[in-house]
Amino acid sequence: MEHLKTTGVEFPVDADSIRIVKTPSEFYELILERIGSAKNRVYLSSLYLGSGELETAIVDGLSRRLDENESLDVTILLDFLRGTRGEKEGKSSTNLLTKIAHKAKVYLFHTPELRGALKSILGERNNEIIGLQHMKLYIFDDALLISGANLSDSYFTDRQDRYVLIENSKQLADFFCSIISAVGSHSFELDGEGKTKPHIECDHHPFQGNSTAFCTSLRDRVLNVVKEAKETNIPMEGDTVVYPLLQMGMIGIDEEYDFLKRLLASKDSSLEMTLASGYFNATQEYERLLLCEGDYSLKVLMAAPDANGFAGASGLSRYIPSMYSSIAASFLAAIDKHNRERVELLEWSRKGWSFHAKGIWCDRGNRIDTIIGSSNYGYRSLYRDLEAQIVVSTTNASLMNRLREERNGLLEFSSVVDRAALRRVDHHVPTLVSYLSKVLRRFF
Repeated sequence: MEHLKTTGVEFPVDADSIRIVKTPSEFYELILERIGSAKNRVYLSSLYLGSGELETAIVDGLSRRLDENESLDVTILLDFLRGTRGEKEGKSSTNLLTKIAHKAKVYLFHTPELRGALKSILGERNNEIIGLQHMKLYIFDDALLISGANLSDSYFTDRQDRYVLIENSKQLADFFCSIISAVGSHSFELDGEGKTKPHIECDHHPFQGNSTAFCTSLRDRVLNVVKEAKETNIPMEGDTVVYPLLQMGMIGIDEEYDFLKRLLASKDSSLEMTLASGYFNATQEYERLLLCEGDYSLKVLMAAPDANGFAGASGLSRYIPSMYSSIAASFLAAIDKHNRERVELLEWSRKGWSFHAKGIWCDRGNRIDTIIGSSNYGYRSLYRDLEAQIVVSTTNASLMNRLREERNGLLEFSSVVDRAALRRVDHHVPTLVSYLSKVLRRFF
């Protein structure tokens, strides 16, 4: 934590104000409840908003609350590519949000990397491999709900994720509201007629203007938020602190990367680390740090093929679970190659459910540090997407127990991945998929 103490923004919080939300349905009910009681602001940042009944109830709740309180600041940030998918069929995020766009701010971030001929060639379901707005931040007045979950029905019912609510933390909530606004100022804005245009402060068009100028402008805006927070925030003594971590490789912001380089290289034989990712695809550097540099006990928890978010998909997407099985096989071989006896690969499976949880728990006995947010710690998180996480560091006994319960609750549905598991039919990897996974893993 010394690196974050000297380079990051530190927010002391009351351990009793941190609530570990356990289930998708609890996550959904919490969002509805907080929208209904919001007094000053509601800021929602997600990859996309679904278009079903559950999502409609969220928008209807926002609409009612805006009618009841005209001064309520409602700001929504989504990804442009995912947020407009299905627009022609009337099934997009923008179709649903148009009804409140005249009384709320709705931003759609478009990656500057998708432009020109590439934008024309890639279809609606393939263009997102280039880069996305991926932050999952849900802010209600002075409470931050941070997660890896999107605002869509499966994330409210049977897709397991992580969700942490931090109450009564105005400075922390202010910080992430400012981050959302900074990205929003470099996004498209939705109007009440369902049309989009670049934000008035966006001097460089996201995909038609100068890419370097756009990225520089956004980077300056985001770093200014961080700079102001460092200058105005006053560190206080306490047993629990929160450090925001931003990873926006496309614009040269690498807070998560700088932290993980040090964390994964830790040499502490008493440390028990658990790393979870619904889409585990460690970069070569992270894999080297995990297996060659680090000295600690490590459990890596990933989705089993039947719990992968793409299980049962049609078209080329149906091969994605096999691709992650191929990546798992490569990681298992690397464990054997480097004789990392204290590294264990596990997969999560629960009948009828998918696994989308992500994060790291570092248990040192008398202190636990956990990372929670949107990152999967893979190539696209590092280089392509906009990601936001927090590090919660605590010596509070009650909070440490709750974090251990959260971790153990996920491990309860896990089993060890070994050579025998990889020979099962459900882990079969077609030869072509095995080859393509080596070529395409930088996009996942």
